[in-house]
Amino acid sequence: MSIESSNDVRDAVIKLEAKMEVMSESMISMADSVAKLADLRFELHSVRKDIDVITEKAEKTQTEVDELKQKIAAVEKVQDKNSYVIGKIELFWGALITGSAAFLWWLLKK
Repeated sequence: MSIESSNDVRDAVIKLEAKMEVMSESMISMADSVAKLADLRFELHSVRKDIDVITEKAEKTQTEVDELKQKIAAVEKVQDKNSYVIGKIELFWGALITGSAAFLWWLLKK
Protein backbone atom coordinates (compact mmCIF):
# COMPACT_ATOMS: atom_id res chain seq x y z
CA MET A 1 0.00 0.00 0.00
CA SER A 2 1.34 3.36 -0.93
CA ILE A 3 1.60 6.40 1.26
CA GLU A 4 -0.93 8.24 -0.87
CA SER A 5 -3.56 5.52 -0.55
CA SER A 6 -2.75 5.29 3.15
CA ASN A 7 -3.36 9.05 3.47
CA ASP A 8 -6.60 8.67 1.49
CA VAL A 9 -7.76 5.94 3.86
CA ARG A 10 -6.78 8.03 6.89
CA ASP A 11 -8.63 11.07 5.46
CA ALA A 12 -11.67 8.92 4.73
CA VAL A 13 -11.62 7.54 8.29
CA ILE A 14 -11.36 11.09 9.71
CA LYS A 15 -14.28 12.25 7.53
CA LEU A 16 -16.29 9.20 8.61
CA GLU A 17 -15.59 9.91 12.29
CA ALA A 18 -16.65 13.55 11.82
CA LYS A 19 -19.87 12.48 10.12
CA MET A 20 -20.52 9.93 12.87
CA GLU A 21 -20.09 12.66 15.52
CA VAL A 22 -22.56 14.90 13.68
CA MET A 23 -24.98 11.98 13.38
CA SER A 24 -24.53 11.21 17.07
CA GLU A 25 -25.31 14.82 17.98
CA SER A 26 -28.32 14.75 15.65
CA MET A 27 -29.57 11.55 17.26
CA ILE A 28 -29.17 13.08 20.73
CA SER A 29 -31.09 16.16 19.58
CA MET A 30 -33.77 13.95 18.03
CA ALA A 31 -34.05 11.90 21.24
CA ASP A 32 -34.48 15.13 23.23
CA SER A 33 -37.18 16.27 20.82
CA VAL A 34 -39.00 12.95 21.12
CA ALA A 35 -38.83 13.18 24.92
CA LYS A 36 -40.21 16.74 24.78
CA LEU A 37 -43.03 15.60 22.49
CA ALA A 38 -43.88 12.79 24.91
CA ASP A 39 -43.96 15.30 27.78
CA LEU A 40 -46.18 17.63 25.75
CA ARG A 41 -48.50 14.75 24.93
CA PHE A 42 -48.78 13.89 28.63
CA GLU A 43 -49.45 17.54 29.50
CA LEU A 44 -52.05 17.76 26.74
CA HIS A 45 -53.75 14.66 28.14
CA SER A 46 -53.77 16.26 31.61
CA VAL A 47 -55.22 19.47 30.18
CA ARG A 48 -57.96 17.50 28.41
CA LYS A 49 -58.85 15.78 31.70
CA ASP A 50 -58.95 19.17 33.45
CA ILE A 51 -61.17 20.58 30.70
CA ASP A 52 -63.52 17.60 31.01
CA VAL A 53 -63.75 18.11 34.79
CA ILE A 54 -64.37 21.85 34.40
CA THR A 55 -66.98 21.21 31.69
CA GLU A 56 -68.75 18.72 33.94
CA LYS A 57 -68.74 21.20 36.83
CA ALA A 58 -70.04 23.96 34.54
CA GLU A 59 -72.86 21.73 33.30
CA LYS A 60 -73.75 20.78 36.89
CA THR A 61 -73.72 24.45 37.89
CA GLN A 62 -75.93 25.33 34.92
CA THR A 63 -78.37 22.59 35.94
CA GLU A 64 -78.44 23.96 39.49
CA VAL A 65 -79.01 27.49 38.17
CA ASP A 66 -81.91 26.26 36.04
CA GLU A 67 -83.42 24.50 39.07
CA LEU A 68 -83.04 27.68 41.13
CA LYS A 69 -84.77 29.69 38.39
CA GLN A 70 -87.70 27.26 38.53
CA LYS A 71 -87.84 27.55 42.32
CA ILE A 72 -87.70 31.35 42.11
CA ALA A 73 -90.56 31.34 39.61
CA ALA A 74 -92.60 29.10 41.94
CA VAL A 75 -91.86 31.37 44.93
CA GLU A 76 -92.85 34.47 42.95
CA LYS A 77 -96.10 32.80 41.94
CA VAL A 78 -96.86 31.95 45.58
CA GLN A 79 -95.95 35.50 46.62
CA ASP A 80 -98.37 36.88 44.03
CA LYS A 81 -101.13 34.64 45.40
CA ASN A 82 -100.28 35.66 48.97
CA SER A 83 -100.32 39.34 48.01
CA TYR A 84 -103.78 38.87 46.49
CA VAL A 85 -105.06 37.10 49.62
CA ILE A 86 -103.52 39.70 51.92
CA GLY A 87 -105.12 42.44 49.83
CA LYS A 88 -108.51 40.77 50.22
CA ILE A 89 -107.99 40.36 53.98
CA GLU A 90 -107.03 44.03 54.30
CA LEU A 91 -110.11 44.99 52.30
CA PHE A 92 -112.29 42.80 54.54
CA TRP A 93 -110.84 44.27 57.75
CA GLY A 94 -111.13 47.79 56.36
CA ALA A 95 -114.78 47.19 55.49
CA LEU A 96 -115.41 45.57 58.88
CA ILE A 97 -113.83 48.48 60.76
CA THR A 98 -115.64 51.04 58.62
CA GLY A 99 -118.92 49.19 59.10
CA SER A 100 -118.34 48.93 62.85
CA ALA A 101 -117.53 52.63 63.06
CA ALA A 102 -120.65 53.47 61.07
CA PHE A 103 -122.73 51.21 63.33
CA LEU A 104 -121.29 52.82 66.48
CA TRP A 105 -121.91 56.27 65.01
CA TRP A 106 -125.48 55.25 64.28
CA LEU A 107 -125.89 53.98 67.85
CA LEU A 108 -124.50 57.19 69.30
CA LYS A 109 -126.78 59.31 67.17
CA LYS A 110 -129.86 57.54 68.43
